[in-house]
Amino acid sequence: MDLNYTLGRTALKEGIPWITIESFHHLLEIIKPEFRVFEWGSGGSTVFWARECASIISIEHNSEWIPRVQKMLDDRGLEADLRYKRGLPKEEKDRFKPYANMILKEPDNSFDLIYVDGEASSRGWCLNNAMLKLKPGGWIVLDNSQWIKRELPDFDKFEYIERDLEWPGAKNFDWWTTLYHQKG
Repeated sequence: MDLNYTLGRTALKEGIPWITIESFHHLLEIIKPEFRVFEWGSGGSTVFWARECASIISIEHNSEWIPRVQKMLDDRGLEADLRYKRGLPKEEKDRFKPYANMILKEPDNSFDLIYVDGEASSRGWCLNNAMLKLKPGGWIVLDNSQWIKRELPDFDKFEYIERDLEWPGAKNFDWWTTLYHQKG
């Protein structure tokens, strides 16, 4: 598979996360078969976590996308806990807060890796909630982190290590994936 070519819907077909290439290589070094993973935004990443890790809970806000992801899982004989949570009406200021709060139903310190993708307007809330549910020594992967750099929570008190990984060789294409590692 040529990762330089893998873009967009091809990530679902390939069963990999649609993130920067360098970030994907980091994930391959980080993940372990016993990892419990939580993600906002299903797709190729869901197939990847289901194949490589012990369990995956995936929250999706697009009801039309879930059957496509489920088919990719079924075709590969993989299982994932896919959950749908729609946003509130468009006029609601915090319409995707319930989506971001889905992780709050899970026990604290229960995930080795939390992947924040999905609905862009909810990512600040997702990050704040992720910090409550991440195991010591766990990882948070924030895709498209350039969108919310000004809204990031104070990770210093959690002793996270940040790396901004950009898409290589792309002129006028601002795409970062940031990995946070909580010291164990």
